[in-house]
Amino acid sequence: MRPKPQTILDDLRDERLVVGLITAGLVTAAALVQAGFLGPLSTANPALHLLQGPVVAIYGLVLSICIDPKRGLVPGTLFVVAGASQPGWLLGTLVGLSALGLHRSTIPDPLWQALPFAFTGLVFTPIAWLAVRAWWGLAFMLLTTAAAAYVTGWSGGAVWGVPAEAVAVTLLHLSLCWTLTGAVVARTWRIVPHENEHCPTCGYPREGLRANICPECGGRLP
Repeated sequence: MRPKPQTILDDLRDERLVVGLITAGLVTAAALVQAGFLGPLSTANPALHLLQGPVVAIYGLVLSICIDPKRGLVPGTLFVVAGASQPGWLLGTLVGLSALGLHRSTIPDPLWQALPFAFTGLVFTPIAWLAVRAWWGLAFMLLTTAAAAYVTGWSGGAVWGVPAEAVAVTLLHLSLCWTLTGAVVARTWRIVPHENEHCPTCGYPREGLRANICPECGGRLP
């Protein structure tokens, strides 16, 4: 008789993968459309950049739970808190720098332009690492954060005709979204075993099994 997994979460691996990929597709499409069609508008109205955090709060929570419904609750909650409050802490940081005497007139213009994007990326990077728990997630987030900062500060104002700020926002969205999505695939795709907890052939959970034969596909378990 086929043993049942200890929790229903193992039976939702396919659903978590589908939800994660759909979420990543929607975020990617929205980020590219924003860069291509709303780039000039966002440059003219910097307040639009402050609306990006609440969007991160939504897909950060969804993808964190798709990675791991149990352990993903903590980083998912942090995404909600940090994303929803982004307008506050980002503006607060700039006001705090001014209070310390670091005004725009005292900071090189490229550095001042890059500061909001670099700081935003650095805030979300440790939360992404907490959700992914892999060195490649941390490395990818830091790399794209540096790229976003460089684009806004030292690219000359535009990249291939797209305003630099719109490009930087797109980089941050895509790096965060696909870092989390990569972890979703690694944790749910059935041909990718995770820490010897599943059958390497079909992905059936090994928890509770006493025999070294998979009851799902008949393969030998290591």
